[in-house]
Amino acid sequence: MQTKITEIKHWDWLLVCGLICAPMTGLRIWKIGPAEVMCFVWGLRYFPRRYYQVNILTKFFFWFLLAMGIGTVIGYLRVPNQVILSDGIPWLYLGVIALAMYDGLKQNSLAYNELLLRTFSRGAVLWYLLLWGYSRWLNPKFFGAFLWYGGVRYTGGGSNPHQLAVLMCGLVFCFVRELVEGRTLGWNLLYFMGSIFIVDQTKSSTGYLALTLGAAVTLAVLTTRPLENSFRRGVLLLAEFLSVLLLVLLLHQWIFAVAMRWIESDPNGLGRLEIFSHIKSIFKLSPLFGLGPGEHSAINGNQIEFHNTYLEVLAATGLVGMMTLIIFTIQLIKRCRFDLILLAIVTAMYVYGFAGFAMRRLAYWGLIVFVLVLGEQITNAKLQREQHI
Repeated sequence: MQTKITEIKHWDWLLVCGLICAPMTGLRIWKIGPAEVMCFVWGLRYFPRRYYQVNILTKFFFWFLLAMGIGTVIGYLRVPNQVILSDGIPWLYLGVIALAMYDGLKQNSLAYNELLLRTFSRGAVLWYLLLWGYSRWLNPKFFGAFLWYGGVRYTGGGSNPHQLAVLMCGLVFCFVRELVEGRTLGWNLLYFMGSIFIVDQTKSSTGYLALTLGAAVTLAVLTTRPLENSFRRGVLLLAEFLSVLLLVLLLHQWIFAVAMRWIESDPNGLGRLEIFSHIKSIFKLSPLFGLGPGEHSAINGNQIEFHNTYLEVLAATGLVGMMTLIIFTIQLIKRCRFDLILLAIVTAMYVYGFAGFAMRRLAYWGLIVFVLVLGEQITNAKLQREQHI
């Protein structure tokens, strides 16, 4: 019987606190803030000691950064005014942190990693609820960082509300997972409600969409739980997916009309469509490797990012970078096969990418690496139990 772990090592508090503070980009000097420093210092213990080991993350970042590097050269030759080399630096940092997290967490037991994720999740909700109260009753700024965007959208110290919303959308389903597993139902229900409240305070329409589709995945997964056989669960999920796809095809006109009304309800909605429309011309310039990091779209004659993770990946790294992301995603999903609720967290992260560059955020990779490691450890534990039977 496994001993319950209740205490976090002193060193690991750097990681927990760093991930909690990840949305507080308003405290940064250039691209470096408290979160980036804490996570980097924590990661020094694990990187680059084992950087040479080939794994799912090293493959992803190698090919992704290689495509971006070649794309940057092409970009400077063809559209030098669109390339911003400094925008590529966060990718190098995120690669270092993601690899360090993967290496560090893999050295822990499954129970300890569950404790780390639980502590990080609860700490983040408590911290941003505390800042919300502080901003309402004391001061709308915290150490110079604005806690509200335009006075109406809660940011928790971020430069925009999306920094906080993307984190909370993932954490909502961390608490859903805790509730499904029956762990301290009362407390986790309160944390779940707190995370929903924070997403609502950001007024992020993309956040609402991420929560909706994450909930849909959760419901689909729950229908498979009574099945013991993983193959049968997979078949049922596939059948559910195909049923939804058929329904979408039958109701596509109605869905399109609803989607357009939803887009138009956002002040920036139609503007986003104009930004997205430039991808065709950009893609033609360098389809294989893209044009490197920068601002490759335009609106009203001004250069701007695509504000969409997948269009940004296509513009910056081309088909090579996009295929690298697709392969990584498939491998990530496979690692969740024995704990399908983890897919709801992945869904929330990926859906949020449709209206912002979520993949370039520290909170995004913090949650993705946790899902990756937990999925691998749960799979290994399951296979070991089956071998002993």
